[in-house]
Formats: sequence, C-alpha cells, structure tokens
Amino acid sequence: NKIKKIKKNFPKTTKQILEDMSLLYIYTGPLLITILMYPSLYIIFSNPPYISEEEYKTLSDEVKKEPKSALIAKDNGLYFYNKIVELASAYKEKDSYLIFEIGSEQGKDVRALLSDYKFVSCIKDYNKHDRIIIATN
Repeated sequence: NKIKKIKKNFPKTTKQILEDMSLLYIYTGPLLITILMYPSLYIIFSNPPYISEEEYKTLSDEVKKEPKSALIAKDNGLYFYNKIVELASAYKEKDSYLIFEIGSEQGKDVRALLSDYKFVSCIKDYNKHDRIIIATN
C-alpha cells in the first residue's frame, strides 16, 4: 500500500501535520457559521447576509435574483456579526480566529464589534473596498 509508504517518508513535521488533521472537526452551526476545531485552535468563519434594507435598493438586478434572506440583515446589516461575535466569546479561551466577509462600508462598524480581540485586520477586494475581516484573540 503506497500511501503508507509515502507517509512514512514524510519529514516528521509533515507527518505530525497529517496526524493533527485527524483531530480536525468541522461544525456548521447556527448563524451561518462554520467552526474548524483543532484541540487548541478554533477558526470561525462566516459570509452572513450583511446588506441593509437601504443598500438593497441600490443593488443591481443580477444581485437581486438571490433570495433576500441571503442578502439582507437587520441592524443596518450588522445583525449577524453581533450574534457571531457574541457566540464566539465561548471559544476565546483557546487560540481563535474570526473571519468574516463584510460589506464595503462596514469595516469600521465590524472592527468596533471586535474591540476585545488583540489583532483585527481588514483585507480589501479588487476595487479597494473592505471585504474580509480577520480577528485573533
């Protein structure tokens, strides 16, 4: 069996990574989140609805073909971020990461929700708009 032979030839660090992968749990939960759980690390990521009712009116017809429930969130588009940050507080005892897609005008507001995290970074999209927030504890 070739796989075992190849695996035995990996450097020890790579072998350890493969063994660690067997400890990975993927949980898809409420609030449109996925949690990757390692024994000492949590990664929570989500692309929740984040468009406000007001912004929805300005969207292209192509985007409006999507179900409204997949696009619109209460509280000016911040409803799910508030809930996810609240839920994520249960995972802050271990190393954890929160990764969100955000609306182009939501960077400041979502950063404010993550003020308890040590590091918050925002990645811009091709149009130079805030698009991804990454927070670590």
